[in-house]
Amino acid sequence: MSDPDQRPLPPPREPAGPVFLHTRHYRQRRLVDAIRLLPVLALALFLLPLLWPRGEVADSRAIVYLFASWTVLILLSALLSHRLRSSRDSEEAEGRK
Repeated sequence: MSDPDQRPLPPPREPAGPVFLHTRHYRQRRLVDAIRLLPVLALALFLLPLLWPRGEVADSRAIVYLFASWTVLILLSALLSHRLRSSRDSEEAEGRK
């Protein structure tokens, strides 16, 4: 016995776009993901000295560590933004041709 209210399911639709991304788009998305994770990395790096033992030597090392990690974060963000900008510029140049 079949239920009269039960209709057959419609056929599955084909995906609107390609299933896989081009390598260029995939790399751009991973760069954006890395840039979005930089604040989380910065928070972890800046909170790490709170776990160190107290003392005059430890305090001075913590300050040096904070400035070094700050410098590394600045250089890392500059590198990531430069790579993202150059990949987008090359994509625009290919689109114009």
